[in-house]
Amino acid sequence: MVALASGSGPYIEIVRQAQLGIDLLNLKTVDAKGLPLQPDGLHLSSTAQVDLGKMMADAFLQFVPSSSTNPNIYHSVSPIRNEASRSIRVSNCVSHMYMVPLFITFVTVITLTFHCYYKKHNPTKIKK
Repeated sequence: MVALASGSGPYIEIVRQAQLGIDLLNLKTVDAKGLPLQPDGLHLSSTAQVDLGKMMADAFLQFVPSSSTNPNIYHSVSPIRNEASRSIRVSNCVSHMYMVPLFITFVTVITLTFHCYYKKHNPTKIKK
C-alpha cells in the first residue's frame, strides 16, 4: 500500500497516520511523502513515480510472508520464490477451465468476422 504523498485540508495527516498504522498480515506500506509533485501539487512527477516504483520493489524484495493461523493455506508462498501450495494450483486450474470456452468463443467470432469481410470484398462470380 502507498501512503498519501500529497493533499491538503485538515484531515490529511490523520489519513496518513491511519494508513501508516494499518497492521495487517502480509501488508507493507510505502510512504510517498516528500516525493516531488507535478505543478498541480497533487500528483507525483514522472521521476517521483519511478522512485516510488523502486521503493515498492525494495519493499517487495524484503517481504517475508508471516505465518497465518492455518499454515496449510499459505504454505511455501513467497513473492521471491516460484513455489505455491496445492490449493493455489488447483484454483489456477479451475480458472483456466473457464477460460477455454471464452477463448473458443473469441476465435469463433474472429473467424466469422474475417470470413464475412473476405466474402464482402472478394465476391465470387455465380455461373448460370
